[in-house]
Amino acid sequence: KAALTQPLNALREWAANRPELQALCTQYGELAQAGTQRLLPGPTGERNPWTLLPRERVLWIADDEQAALPQLAAV
Repeated sequence: KAALTQPLNALREWAANRPELQALCTQYGELAQAGTQRLLPGPTGERNPWTLLPRERVLWIADDEQAALPQLAAV
């Protein structure tokens, strides 16, 4: 799970001079479910793992840096 949050942690470190962005990164990190795995019950006793993984590519559009950075933190 630590490897999945590495990009967000890097952005948080980069945002040292931007307290609002750093707080947003911290909040997203606390709420992130990437890497979470659940075992779902099967009707015949089989093992059914369900894992949440981050998306590989996401389109986000922003007019300026102030709008782009929170979107970057979210993805």
